[in-house]
Amino acid sequence: MPAPGSNFSDLLGEIKSSFNSFHASEASIANCVLSDPVRVSQMNISQLADFSTTSVASVVRFSKAIGYKGYPEFRMALVSEVSRLGLNLSTIAELDGGITTEDSIEEIIRKIALADSRAIQTTAERLDVTSFKQVVDLWDKAPTIGIFGLASSGSTGNILDFDAINTGSTLQTATILVTAFYTYAGTTCETTDTFTITVSPSPIATITGATNIAVCEGSTDPTITFEGSNGTAPYTFTYQLNSDPIQTVTSSGTLTTATVSISTANFGSNVITLISVSDSATSAGCTSTDITLPNQAFVDIQQQGTITAQDLNTVNPTLCEDTAIDPIVFDIGGSATSAFVTGLPSGLVADFDPALNTLTISGNPTSSGTFTYVVNTAGSTNGCNSTYGNIINVNSNDLITELTPTTIDQQLCFGETLAPISYNLGGGATGGDVQFTPNQPAGITWSISSNILR
Repeated sequence: MPAPGSNFSDLLGEIKSSFNSFHASEASIANCVLSDPVRVSQMNISQLADFSTTSVASVVRFSKAIGYKGYPEFRMALVSEVSRLGLNLSTIAELDGGITTEDSIEEIIRKIALADSRAIQTTAERLDVTSFKQVVDLWDKAPTIGIFGLASSGSTGNILDFDAINTGSTLQTATILVTAFYTYAGTTCETTDTFTITVSPSPIATITGATNIAVCEGSTDPTITFEGSNGTAPYTFTYQLNSDPIQTVTSSGTLTTATVSISTANFGSNVITLISVSDSATSAGCTSTDITLPNQAFVDIQQQGTITAQDLNTVNPTLCEDTAIDPIVFDIGGSATSAFVTGLPSGLVADFDPALNTLTISGNPTSSGTFTYVVNTAGSTNGCNSTYGNIINVNSNDLITELTPTTIDQQLCFGETLAPISYNLGGGATGGDVQFTPNQPAGITWSISSNILR
């Protein structure tokens, strides 16, 4: 498909070659263009719809079918080429239907040269030398020059593209006066219009605060702070964490800063890069890649030392004094290189095996009570050690003290009265029992009161 501004004859040739692919309404429009391109070039979209007995929608579809965004773009191409060819159908006929696939190289060169030479000739014929000299003189003396362009049809106009630049920190507004002249048959008509252009300053952003952070795995998540300036809050910051998808974060209300948290769930190095910033100066906002250094922050999540019980059923034992404890074994991992225990009752010890990276608690407790012990890793990177706490309950041994030692061993006759025998139940005892071998003699009883057995 021809692009805007392409050779007119190519445009006609494209319409001809595509004719069989057009729908009925598009074919009707194509016939109008091919039969009277000069007249069509002067029509707006409604006029062409009436001229071709179709609809505005059909004209739009036709324009897109031959490669243009819409009718204005198609008309501009047609107007430009008709003008370039001198607004003369005879010249068009001379080009013999434009450049086709059947044309030889010599024929193509001839047609292009004919069209271009005719355009140059037409320009020279119509140029007002006196006016041209005046323009050159004014141009040479002018401190400021504004360039505006009007479409060849004279019915629409376009200001040439330009870059709107605001290097300050406040909104800048410019008022532009447009004056159009049209001279015909010695009469000049003039009309003016004004419009304004408001240019927002380009926002700036940076990373503030700490930009090199080292924390332990599993600790509180650190934050990175972005700060915007030279614009209107709130600011939207575009950033990337490592190679993750690009993300955005927006400041709240009138605040100029926004923060991003870095998870400490997993150890490793992280790089966060600030890419761009947008402000709220306009409905669409202004986006800038003007990032003041530092534009990166580095967060190193240090590996934590780890403590894992091999058997959870053993970590909280209850036992008696002077009774061997079932060994409590912990696996030591992560970045830890050793481990130790605090808070053990006397008689228990903790031993670290560097070959197996295990810590074992063993021994016979020699004191009673409730003991909270804590396993601690050691040697972890950047001091990122861990702790593990639990309880060991050690009960006192039972004690039986003779209160009547002289009456413990007695030999009686049948029917003779037994002298009282008593014991104090102490230590960890909360009760007692008396057993007779082989049988409890008739008439002999026992009881416990206030830890005294009689």
